[in-house]
Amino acid sequence: MALLITPWQLSVRSDLYYQIGSMISAGLRLREAVETLAAHPPSFALRRPLARLAKSLAEGNTFVDAISRSGKWITSFDIALLEAGERSGRLDQCLKILSNYYREQATLMQSVMGSLAYPVCVIHLALLIFPIDLFTGLILKSEVTPFVLAKGLTFGVIYAAVFGVLYACQPDRPEAWRAVAEKVLRKIPVLGGALRKIAIARLATSLEALIAAGVSIFDAWELSAAASGSPQIKRAVLAWRPDVESGTTPAEAVAASGVFPTVFTNLYHTSEVTGQQEDTLKRINQVYYEEGLRGLKAFTKGFPFLVLLVVALYVGWTIIKFYSNYFGQLNKIGM
Repeated sequence: MALLITPWQLSVRSDLYYQIGSMISAGLRLREAVETLAAHPPSFALRRPLARLAKSLAEGNTFVDAISRSGKWITSFDIALLEAGERSGRLDQCLKILSNYYREQATLMQSVMGSLAYPVCVIHLALLIFPIDLFTGLILKSEVTPFVLAKGLTFGVIYAAVFGVLYACQPDRPEAWRAVAEKVLRKIPVLGGALRKIAIARLATSLEALIAAGVSIFDAWELSAAASGSPQIKRAVLAWRPDVESGTTPAEAVAASGVFPTVFTNLYHTSEVTGQQEDTLKRINQVYYEEGLRGLKAFTKGFPFLVLLVVALYVGWTIIKFYSNYFGQLNKIGM
């Protein structure tokens, strides 16, 4: 996996799944489809993983086993859906689901990066100018060293913090890192709620596919919890095993966990009673994914205004402080 995921990499992953799914739908065997893509991959970086995957398939391994033998280049979310598709005979449909998912993620990330470009520039400009004493010292007294050291330290700390959070959030990082990053991000208004809803949508998608594939309900929950990308959800679901084995239903475990929203809890309980879990989970995925996207878009639209407001307040405070000191000195002279 890459150090950090970019929109281009997400688009490549979307193209990969789309091409495999399309070839399977057209009648090619899975091995033939993978071999074709290994010869002409959507990205040069995928050539080796696809070649290893094709070789493993040629040895008689299942698709999921072949993926696990070809290296850590696919996330647990992908593997869970691919396993569900392979078991249920709906591999082409699951591949298209993954393709659509990564295409939407790439579009969303591009939108987020575009929305954040302006406030990031404003933040950099504000940090270069303020505190004003260092800036005036640089301009009027040519005090280069204090200015460079102070700004280097400031930007270094900020870059390290941002990079650390982004790095820890990557799907192939240690779960302890992702758990810390999840706690930090969930405390951010709007953004935290949006990320939580998207995690639930991913869980619902995977759970629906696994149930349709005939996977036992508890195994399906464990795989879907891992696929959600949320360490909190995964820990909660893994803690259910003793209760579920002793007779507690998954719906009761969901309600007792306190991790899931009330709407999800009620809908899942109803689906378990009526036996319409697959249809309900599809609706849950659609609702929570759309709400999560709206939340992310709202955050990216509101963040620039927040940055400008903070900068404007700081500028105003600096001006007031300057004139306060200036008039204070005049009063001392007048006395």
